[in-house]
Amino acid sequence: MGHRNSASEMNFDGIVAPSYNHATTAPGGPGNLASAANRGRPSNPRAAALEGLTKVMELMDIGVRQALLPPLVRPNLRALYRLGLIKDPGLLHADDTDALARHLARYSTVAPHLLAASFSGSAVWTANWATISPSADTADGRLHITPANQSRSFHRSFESEETLPIFRQVFNDPEHFEVHDPLPPSYAVGDEGAANHLRLVPRHGEKAVNILVYGRDGFAEPDSNRRHLARQTLEASRSISRLHALDPFFTIFLRQNPSAIDAGIFHNDVIATANLDLLFYHEFAFVDPARAISDVCEAYRVLTNGKSLRLIRVPNDEVSLEDASVSYLFNSQIVNHRDGRTILIAPAQCQFVPNVNRFLQTLQNQEGPPFDEIKFVHVPSSMRSGGGPACLRLRIILTNKQEKAISGRVFLTTELWKELVSLVTAEYPTEVSERMFTDETFLKTCFNITRRIYEILGLAPIGTSPNS
Repeated sequence: MGHRNSASEMNFDGIVAPSYNHATTAPGGPGNLASAANRGRPSNPRAAALEGLTKVMELMDIGVRQALLPPLVRPNLRALYRLGLIKDPGLLHADDTDALARHLARYSTVAPHLLAASFSGSAVWTANWATISPSADTADGRLHITPANQSRSFHRSFESEETLPIFRQVFNDPEHFEVHDPLPPSYAVGDEGAANHLRLVPRHGEKAVNILVYGRDGFAEPDSNRRHLARQTLEASRSISRLHALDPFFTIFLRQNPSAIDAGIFHNDVIATANLDLLFYHEFAFVDPARAISDVCEAYRVLTNGKSLRLIRVPNDEVSLEDASVSYLFNSQIVNHRDGRTILIAPAQCQFVPNVNRFLQTLQNQEGPPFDEIKFVHVPSSMRSGGGPACLRLRIILTNKQEKAISGRVFLTTELWKELVSLVTAEYPTEVSERMFTDETFLKTCFNITRRIYEILGLAPIGTSPNS
């Protein structure tokens, strides 16, 4: 299988939806402290979308390969129909926005929280869309994708019904790709996607040690002593390893430290991250951290015939869990410049949290620093809802043949970027609040812009008809 070694990493970033908002009545996700703190604050979808597009171009400029995934169609009319808040199935086509607006206004006082959930823009965080296993790691030599059910968060639990058909459009060649159904939408098998997956490997196209991080046993009773419930379950992680046919010997299941979850760190990618043979993690990222890291290092040594992992352990007395949660330090992207240098793409917020800023300066001042450069990116709109730079992208390792088999105009080019920036600048709203959810003009704007994005990307929109 020599073709496996010619693979490279592609970052698939989400495009912010024109309806992106911080609705007061939105159910939100348990433990999302940033989202809770900003509820009721007007959002600026245009600024948010431009921040995301600026980030992907900055990364492309240094040689990081980029692709884009569309926003999900919002409001989610099919969800509202299933919840009894849309009575006329004809409205699901979203053709008559005036009638739809009058209909939603009639029911908006009945369940404003459900209406707000249907407008959720959290799908921009594509790190939660799915768990991806490249062909070097799977028994059949194909790339495997399992969309995340996200069953722990009401507003995100509908997303897999939309992300699944998008994946099946983009990755539609069965010779190269296997797109699985999401796991059952159950508390016991709650799955949050790639945000809980670490892959350690000398080169992207080679077989890796896969670390699947979980927060709880799905069949255990919730711990009443904890402030927040974990989202990812061990059952979900094990199911994905079976579906993707990962090598059991080089697949490690680590439990996330409950203290981190209580600090508002509900996904592993806000407390640990990795790139190639480098693992960057907080002291309290995992339960029984000494044993966890020892097991990972030993698996890597065996896989690579004696090579050692590079480790950056962040002590709690230098960067507390609260510091990590506020700054999103570990939600940085570790990337490789086209010249081979390792760069940390960190949230700009890290510069304003004193302990985090001090730690990064100390790290770079040491002899032989792990990062050749630290680059700060400005994504405040995403950060206000609890998503840093790494939340905005889904990492996918593709061989040359797999890359050619992908459908749609999803690979980022300067031309595509300019086209999207022009659309966002000209058409996106600059302020959204929940009072607009029943406004005919706003609804029409959201549907028209989203359909235009799908058209630009060469994809069919999902979610605006009864059968979609």
